Amino acid sequence: MKDRGVTFHGEPKNVPGGKGVGFEDLYVNAFDIFQPISNAI
Repeated sequence: MKDRGVTFHGEPKNVPGGKGVGFEDLYVNAFDIFQPISNAI
């Protein structure tokens, strides 16, 4: 994604319920990626 002009706001961090990171596309639209915690045992 970085090769296509996406700017990440740091590294993925542990947030309530999983991991997440914010980013902006080449048009400066802001988004968040979130990966929920798996409850599998």
